[in-house]
Amino acid sequence: MARPVIRIVLSSALVAVFSFSPAYADQGDCGQPASTGATAVATDALFVLGAAVGIQVCELCVCDVNDDGSNTATDALTVLASAVGQQVAITCPTCGSGPTPCFESQAPSCGGECEDPGLTCVVDPEDSEDCSCLNACEAGAAPTCGGSCEASDDPESICTSVNVSPTGLPTIAICECLPAGVSFCEDASSPQCEGECAVGAVCESDGGSGCQCTAQPVQPACSAATAPACNGTCENEPSGGPTLCGSDGASGCVCAPTQGGEETCFDAGVPTCGGTCSFGELCAVETDVCECVAPCEVSNAPSCGGACYDEDETCVITTISVGSASRDYCECWVVD
Repeated sequence: MARPVIRIVLSSALVAVFSFSPAYADQGDCGQPASTGATAVATDALFVLGAAVGIQVCELCVCDVNDDGSNTATDALTVLASAVGQQVAITCPTCGSGPTPCFESQAPSCGGECEDPGLTCVVDPEDSEDCSCLNACEAGAAPTCGGSCEASDDPESICTSVNVSPTGLPTIAICECLPAGVSFCEDASSPQCEGECAVGAVCESDGGSGCQCTAQPVQPACSAATAPACNGTCENEPSGGPTLCGSDGASGCVCAPTQGGEETCFDAGVPTCGGTCSFGELCAVETDVCECVAPCEVSNAPSCGGACYDEDETCVITTISVGSASRDYCECWVVD
């Protein structure tokens, strides 16, 4: 579905730091995708963050300032620290030294590389401005959907035509690998229960021959979590960017800047998904893995009152249809 857009809120107290004999960098140098000058500025940090979440295109040799092979929010925070005069190490890989990741490539050409050799970098069927790594089925055109599901999480699944209809937007036809014989959880049979549920729920037996979607818990606010796990959620600090939930040194938990901390949601155990996320996202089960998602996505239709992270996006009812069956979910979309 639509990818949440993450924003850094920049402090009005930012100051430029100059030396007596500055060696001016060119735009496009390491850590300076948007500026020229002796040091990076706040706009560079914002651009690097945009590259980390896929709303900007930036080469690793410009935006990967800790030279770890990827663009992440940590790179943006490092550039921001440099912009306000902190002494931080900024080192990028050499330009042209490696392939461009798919999500950094520019639609509609989408010439980037995918880590999984079974996937292809193509225009995302649900967002024509993005490039995504998709299997043969997902990259196919609906309603034909004859592509292979061999590279999917379930190689035995069937390539199926699905209609996605967000309120206020045209219907989008896509291809998905779905369990053979079922689409939604209520259509599945016990004990396999392989049907699809909304984010934050799993398909389980209803105690008889049928199946039902059972909501799983999401993290409390960080202040309500307990150490040492501190599986709580944090909002963005107005002047400090993203934060993570960590120990307060005693039995409680507190939100702190992400430097030195990492999101743990992706390594959390399904289906409880007790890991941490930044940017106020929730760690929730999505199919069979734990993902950081917007609160909107775990709210229940038709209320759909959860938060989205792009001020231009709205949490709306999104009807998913497979054949004659359909279900309503909550998703973030840009609705004019």
